[in-house]
Amino acid sequence: MHKVAAVNQQDQWRSRWATRIIGEYHAAGNAFDGLYQSMLPHLHSNRNSDPQPGQTDALLATVQRVTRGAFPVSPVPWPHLVLDAGVISSYAKLDNPTVGVILAEAVADSDCRIVVSPLAYLRTAVELHGTRPFGRLLRLLDGQAGPDGEPLVDVPAFDGDHVPALTALAVDDRPDVAHTAMLALPYRCVIATTDPGAYHRLGYLRTIDPTRA
Repeated sequence: MHKVAAVNQQDQWRSRWATRIIGEYHAAGNAFDGLYQSMLPHLHSNRNSDPQPGQTDALLATVQRVTRGAFPVSPVPWPHLVLDAGVISSYAKLDNPTVGVILAEAVADSDCRIVVSPLAYLRTAVELHGTRPFGRLLRLLDGQAGPDGEPLVDVPAFDGDHVPALTALAVDDRPDVAHTAMLALPYRCVIATTDPGAYHRLGYLRTIDPTRA
């Protein structure tokens, strides 16, 4: 009984957060409802389906070679969503309603864990510090915890064991890109990014561009 109540509380909390995100975009003057309804089935099936052959293999081979096979990988993919710096910056600015659709849909899905690299968080925070969007960024990434004490978005602590692989994967002086890809890799998650080419060059093709979705 207690477990069912906790699950219901978590679902209600996620639903309230999704509604809040939608309200933020409406307040910013973005048309939203039709876009939201039309994209829901696509987004959910995109995240919950298994990766297509070749979408993640190239990056995994590189990381396993660099770490000498020590990089842990789940035997099955998980329906999580990894946000990169461009997407969380866009959310903070409320400048693209499709970003809001993707985020609200993921927040409302109790099976979806939303992950942001601390390097992506830092990059965005430096860019937005002292502005009104910075407050939205803090609410999303640092703000109200859920009923189980977990934050809405998971920003895992930086793992020093990632450094050798990050060094080998450096992309145009953007370590946040490489680290975002590495956080997605163990579970073969979808990466929401405004620059899919950066991840494709790394060998990680399981991406969605919210500005073109």
